[in-house]
Amino acid sequence: MTSTDNSVGVQATLSPFDVVETNLNYYLDPSAGGITWYTPGTAMTVRRKFDTRPVKIHDLRGHETDFNINKQAFEVCKFTTAATEFTDEEIKRVTYPEIEELLKKVTGATKVHVWSHLVRRDAPEANETLLAELTASAGSDSLIPDTQNLGHVVPAGFAHIDNSPVGARTLLHDHFQDKAAEIAKSRWGIINVWRPLETIRKDPLTLCDAQTVRDEDVMPVQAKLPPKGTGGKGYESVSVGTGFETLELKANPDHRWYYMSEMQPDEAFVFKIFDSKDARARVGHTAFKNPGAKNAPPRQSMEFRSFVFYEDQPAE
Repeated sequence: MTSTDNSVGVQATLSPFDVVETNLNYYLDPSAGGITWYTPGTAMTVRRKFDTRPVKIHDLRGHETDFNINKQAFEVCKFTTAATEFTDEEIKRVTYPEIEELLKKVTGATKVHVWSHLVRRDAPEANETLLAELTASAGSDSLIPDTQNLGHVVPAGFAHIDNSPVGARTLLHDHFQDKAAEIAKSRWGIINVWRPLETIRKDPLTLCDAQTVRDEDVMPVQAKLPPKGTGGKGYESVSVGTGFETLELKANPDHRWYYMSEMQPDEAFVFKIFDSKDARARVGHTAFKNPGAKNAPPRQSMEFRSFVFYEDQPAE
């Protein structure tokens, strides 16, 4: 359902936002059947339970200039890549340097290091179908372990932040080893860039205004990556390490969610995951079910994870 919201929230605008009414999956306490850890791309991610709540998601199309990375902790940028085949090799060779230049321009960082990417071309239903087929073949759901790798890299359908402060420091150490302590003496952070490969209609990405998320709204959940060489597809490359702590959002009606309708391949979301200078500059995000696009083809998108360094600024 689409409606119009005339409230202005935490930023002033001159015209109302169009609104999509849908449900989002929030953190569920383990005492109610939630989890404390998971491995992406496995049967566990299909089976896990959430605290699912109705929400209004505001369309920022036409309001792009109201948002910037230093206020809501995310913004929309124009961005295109010279890559055409989107193989891992081409993405690393062509698009990584482009992302580095984009982030320097947007953030003022003196150095950027892109360390991983995911290309998503399948809908969440692809893994649900595969798990159902494996279960039918085995004769019982109990015979398929939670750690069973599934065959598709799909949109993440729960409100999360990729790394907690603890998880961010784990990644810094995993990637820079004995240089990490010296690097952390100046300001640094982790920023994601997300862009469509084709116009986005199904399972679009929604971002939560960081100003509306309180410290008590986030809960730590450990991400354990598939062991290298075990068929975990793109999830194996999310880090050179074995895993890291993430944050998941607890439901709060004060959260203000945004998306970009009909997002195009020359548009990108740039959003903060961690900033050593501002602990609350972190953006909860998730794919969501767009009621108006149930029969649309699967979403095709790319996401990049990068360290950003401000060598001319103090760490905090």
